[in-house]
Parts: sequence; C-alpha cells; structure tokens
Amino acid sequence: MRYTNGMLIERKSPMSSSSPFGPTFRKIREARGLSLKEVAADIVSPQFLSQFERSQKGVTIETFSRLLLSMRVDWDTFLSHYPGLTIQNFSPILMKHINQENMDFLSIIERLKHEKSPVAEENKELWQLYLRSLEINVNNAMGKEIHLEDAPVSIQRIAQEVPFAYQNEIEQDFTIALLSVLPYEVVAKIRKESLELFESSYSAYSANALASLLLNLANYLIKKELYLEALNFLQSINQLRKRKPILNTSISMQLEFMQVYALLGLNDKEGVYRAKQVLKALEGLIALENFGSPLVQIKTKFMLRVNELNKTGIDFFSE
Repeated sequence: MRYTNGMLIERKSPMSSSSPFGPTFRKIREARGLSLKEVAADIVSPQFLSQFERSQKGVTIETFSRLLLSMRVDWDTFLSHYPGLTIQNFSPILMKHINQENMDFLSIIERLKHEKSPVAEENKELWQLYLRSLEINVNNAMGKEIHLEDAPVSIQRIAQEVPFAYQNEIEQDFTIALLSVLPYEVVAKIRKESLELFESSYSAYSANALASLLLNLANYLIKKELYLEALNFLQSINQLRKRKPILNTSISMQLEFMQVYALLGLNDKEGVYRAKQVLKALEGLIALENFGSPLVQIKTKFMLRVNELNKTGIDFFSE
C-alpha cells in the first residue's frame, strides 16, 4: 500500500491480490446488506465505488473515511477484516505458537525470529522490532533488570521524544516496557498525555487499554516512592473513570491495589482500612465457582505487599 498525492493506491506486489482495501470494503458492505448506491451516497458515483472495490481505482484518505462512515463502520472494524500488512497482523502469528503445553515465551520468541510468513518477510525490520519489544516485556514480567540500552537506538529516541499518542503499537509496547528506566520528566509527560487520551477515549476497548497504561505509570511512581504524586495521579484516574465505559475487573482491581499502596506509603491509616475492604472483595471473588488459583496468587501477593508497606501500627490481619 502506498500514498500518492493523498491517494490510497494498491501496491503492486505478490501480496496485492490478497490484501487490497477495495475487496475488503466490498466484503463488509455486502455483509451489512448495503448496495453500492446506498454507500456511495453523494460521496462518489456507484460506478466509481464498484471500480474501487475491484482495485481498479484509488481514493483519497478523506474520501475513504467518508465511505466508511456512510457504511457506518469505523477504521478499527475495517482493519479487523483487512488481511493486508498491518502491525496488528503480528499478534496472530505469535498466538499460533502459544499453547498450554508451551508457555516458554522466550523460546517461542527466539523461534519466531526465523518466521517465514508473508507478513514477517515483507516487514522484516518491523517484525524484528516487534519480537524485541516482546522480549523486553517478558523479561520485565519475570523481574529481570531492564536497561534503556536494551532497546534499539531508534526506539530509545521515540520513547523519549515522540508523544505516546503518535507512536505505533510496537513503539508503545517498548515505551511501556522501558518506563522504569525512562527519565522522570519523560514519564511525567507520558502521564499527562495518557490522562488526556483516557479522558477523550470513546470505547470500552480504548478506555481499558489506556487504563492499563495509566496503572503502569502509577506503579512507576510507587516504585520510586513518590507516594503523594502517585495518590494524586490515581485520584485523577478515578475521577475520569466515572465518566468512562466500565473497566474490566482486573484493571479495576489493580486500581484499588495501587491506591492502597500509595496510602500506606504515606503512612495513612486509611490505607489499612481500604486494604481490608479489598481483601474481603478478593475473598468473595475466590469463593465464586468460576474463579480459581490465579486470584489466590493475586491475593497472596497483595497481602505480602500490604504487610511490607504497612508502618501505621495497625494490624492488617486483625478484624
């Protein structure tokens, strides 16, 4: 795919026959039971739209966006059906290699470095960046020490200089993985940008994705023992979440955990009372038939962290 004078043009390559915008547009239009005339409206002629759907004509980005709106479809929905080369195509390749028998992510990543699928082959540099971001995130999750130099030089610059909202998905993954080693001023800028994005997010998916990032940013402050700043930041998130689509249970739970940690870091007795409420809620969830060992582990980690931070003199384990 390339852009010429604002035109969306099919790239002539071995993939062009299997990944054009036009045929994907037609597939969605027909699935929604819409005619060429209905979708074309006053944007283009039905004849022109038919040619576009057969990859015989290109359209401007502006026109394509209007056609999507006419079909009442957003870009995310379109791209979820588009079989062409996008960063979003990388994840399914990874998922094919993950199963219950093989959860050794680092060995899977090592094997994927030699992946020969069309998506990986035609985007070799981006594919290798994707795998490196996964590698750093896995090491981070395993508690291994992360260094800024673990990322390519180009990514180090992007993480520190390019606004988070203008980074692609892989760059954002790198930025999140590198949070703990980024300068405070850079993280403060990301916090501000992320809160603004969260405030303007319009879907449950984007709200949850941004909330997850915000929790990582709050955790950065707690690890730096900047408890008051962390608490103020978490309160800002809480104020905004009241006007947001419902956050998933895991994120809501983590938000509660973080607030407890920040309060205890400030030696505030409220933290102990809040921790007891959270513990009761966790025990209630564990008692439900559909929740098993993962929540038990989460509960154990929460209790250990509370016990570590609690210097208030109030016994967390007393009734």
